[in-house]
Amino acid sequence: MNNITATFEPAAKTKFLTSHRKEKAGLHSEYAAVVPCDYYPDRMKAVATLRLYWPASTCYAATWVVFKEAVKAPVEGGSIYSTQGTGSAGGGGYCKASAAADEAIRNAGFKLSSSIHGVGTRAIEEAVIAVARSAGWTDARLHVAHA
Repeated sequence: MNNITATFEPAAKTKFLTSHRKEKAGLHSEYAAVVPCDYYPDRMKAVATLRLYWPASTCYAATWVVFKEAVKAPVEGGSIYSTQGTGSAGGGGYCKASAAADEAIRNAGFKLSSSIHGVGTRAIEEAVIAVARSAGWTDARLHVAHA
């Protein structure tokens, strides 16, 4: 899992289920691509965030991405400034965190050059940076937090 790239597909149908957000009973970790803040040079801002929730045996993921510059929407004819997606993974015998993250990234409209489905959490780190770079943030750095 080296050198993953991501491509945003503006025509892709996105999927975000609020039921996948489990802050009160299962926030597990957050992977965020951060860049220096425009207004406060001593602060950072998240431009691509992926949160994992693990309230029971199913792992849920939610991702939010802000584009550096507006992306032209092919169908509506307007502009896209951000996107979001969710995913989940149950069962066993593989890394559920990376499987849920892979689904959330796809449901946000991004295609990864290599699937991260079930391959481990290191792949999540690479994918979040790849998504941020695809969104125009070439100077993004990774920040990981665990609940």
